[in-house]
Amino acid sequence: MGFSVTCKQSLWVAKSKEMKVVHFEGTLKKWRLRRKDDTTKYVIMNKFLNEDKNELIRENNVNADYLIFSIKENNVLFAFINKTKVL
Repeated sequence: MGFSVTCKQSLWVAKSKEMKVVHFEGTLKKWRLRRKDDTTKYVIMNKFLNEDKNELIRENNVNADYLIFSIKENNVLFAFINKTKVL
C-alpha cells in the first residue's frame, strides 16, 4: 500500500461548503492529485488517514501540517516517483 501527502492549507480552497473541520463529513466523492504538465499522470486518494473532527480549518493550524491518504489508484509511472523523490 502506498501513501500520498499534501499540505493541509489546500483545504482553504479544496473543501465542500459544509466542511468546517479537518474531516470530509461524507461530502467528498473523489480526491485526485495530478501533474500540472501531464494530466494523464494522477493518483486517486482512498482513505483520509489523519482526519480530525475536532480540528477547525483555519490559518494557524495549517502551516506545518499535512493531509495523509492511502492510495486507491496510482497512474503515475514508478520512474517519475523515483525521479521526484516522492515517498
